[in-house]
Amino acid sequence: RPAPERHARSRLTQLIADQPFLRGSLVQRARTCGKPNCRCRNGHLHRSLYLATRHNGRRALLYVPRALEQTVRLWVQNGRSLSAQFHQLHQLQLDQLLQRKQQLSQQRAKTRTDHSP
Repeated sequence: RPAPERHARSRLTQLIADQPFLRGSLVQRARTCGKPNCRCRNGHLHRSLYLATRHNGRRALLYVPRALEQTVRLWVQNGRSLSAQFHQLHQLQLDQLLQRKQQLSQQRAKTRTDHSP
């Protein structure tokens, strides 16, 4: 395999094996709680963080407690790095496919011209 592909595969393997990751996005929501005398009634809304992702094939918003916020942020960033690396490997292999396809077309064209009477 060419060096760029080997490097991309190696990096992808490292990311998968060494770091936890999540696919999704972090969403911050601001809401009122419903208590009649709460500060949220005066515009100071309660802020909460959610992970927008897929769970069991369905879209889901999963509440992220403050104690896990930094962990989830890191895992989502790791997921994005993994996705970018996967995309890079995909592009390398797509380029290889297109090169092979072009070579095959050139070989066929050459065979046709060689066999022409």
